[in-house]
Amino acid sequence: MNKKKYLIICTIVVMGFSVQGQDLDTQFDNFVSKASHWKEFKMLKIEELNEFWSIVQDSVQTNKVSLNATRQEVKVLSVKINEMEKIQQKMLDELSEVDIERNSVLFFGMVLSKGTYHLLVWTIIIALLIASVVLMGLYYKINSSLRYITKESKLLEVELWNKKDQLRLVQIKLKRELQTAVNTIEEMKARDGKRK
Repeated sequence: MNKKKYLIICTIVVMGFSVQGQDLDTQFDNFVSKASHWKEFKMLKIEELNEFWSIVQDSVQTNKVSLNATRQEVKVLSVKINEMEKIQQKMLDELSEVDIERNSVLFFGMVLSKGTYHLLVWTIIIALLIASVVLMGLYYKINSSLRYITKESKLLEVELWNKKDQLRLVQIKLKRELQTAVNTIEEMKARDGKRK
């Protein structure tokens, strides 16, 4: 940036001197052309020479004032350029922050880039799909096992009722036989009691 400043300053100074130099050159040529000749010398009038010298001094003084004004203007412009550079840097920083915010997502308190966020979300979705497939497989396996167990328990229940009926019939038969035996014993006792 300093090269730009110096280039601007040099351009302004050279332009100022070249414009003034052309005026002085023209005036000097006029001054010399009005001079009289003596052999190989030119004779100049002192008043005209003094007048020309005062013009040169005025031009130099004007150029100094102009140069000082230009230097002041360059300083002011340099300060403005520095301020603009600071503003530009601040804007670039803010733009960078906005760009980061625009390209990131807040996910469970973590700041993630959009690419990482998409990767994480798709990983979770795939994990949930795999888990649901596994759970459905387990559900069907457990459901088929439950149906088999239910069917077997119904068969066992029917078999148990059949066994209970058989045992009840056996119990009734044994009670009858027992009753018959008791009756037979009582008859025998009653016969024996009559005999004695």
